[in-house]
Amino acid sequence: MTSALLSRRSALLSMASAASVSVIAPGFAFAASPMEAAHKINVAGRQRMLSQRMSRAVIYTHLGIEPEHHLTLLQSSYRDFDKALIGLREGDADLGVPAEESLAVRECLTAVDLTWIDFGTRMTQIMMNGSATAEDVRFVARSNEKLLMLSDKVVKEIVSVYSNRDVEPGRAVSIDVAGRQRMLSQKIAKEAGLSVFEDGSKDACARLTDAINLFDMSLSALINGLPTVTLPAPPAPVLSKLKEVETIWRDYRPIAERIAEMERASQDDLLTIALKSDPLLVTMHDAVQLYEAAP
Repeated sequence: MTSALLSRRSALLSMASAASVSVIAPGFAFAASPMEAAHKINVAGRQRMLSQRMSRAVIYTHLGIEPEHHLTLLQSSYRDFDKALIGLREGDADLGVPAEESLAVRECLTAVDLTWIDFGTRMTQIMMNGSATAEDVRFVARSNEKLLMLSDKVVKEIVSVYSNRDVEPGRAVSIDVAGRQRMLSQKIAKEAGLSVFEDGSKDACARLTDAINLFDMSLSALINGLPTVTLPAPPAPVLSKLKEVETIWRDYRPIAERIAEMERASQDDLLTIALKSDPLLVTMHDAVQLYEAAP
């Protein structure tokens, strides 16, 4: 196991080092169409969600909340994050993204690479062990926000680079904000789990409250539009899907709020959160896909 982990670490270090100096191979190009640009924002934005989904999976595995299911979530989320991180930089036909020519975006991806070395290695250990220890959860609690922050910087830089030239700014912002909602569905579940692990930590409960409020405000802004931040009202198909999200959110929010206010959640509370966060994520992802496909 040690040899495999060292090999994984060496490969990640090599990728991170090469990211800032590599030359784009012939045949790959900057996003040449609005659809390609919109898709790249979507793929990059999904990385934020995956950082929180992996973290949630580790915490819930340790707490005994559907551990087999959450180990499976960890495996798929790890695989998807790793593939997209490489694909966003070097291009990936399966993901439908071209290689990145913007030095600013590539530098942001390199920063994610460097954090992913340790985070990804720890996820590999957990998957190989088939369980998560208290120290694994403490590692996630210390490091997941940095991975999230750096992944978010990638999205913001892509939006900045592609807006106006390759994709209309309102569309780019809509995909970014809607994509962030996917992340918040998982961050809420993660913070609820941390509040249990940390025995009612006020910090975890405060972060949970902040995530609930941000999801709520952002959903309202997506439904109604917010011109002050270049967020237009959604097209009819997107609005219909956002209304579905709103219906799920009405059931999900009170449970999350109760956990934040109690500053302690029961096993049953966390199981309910786990069961409800996935439909919220899936429906919100459908809305992002509709934003991406909108003319």
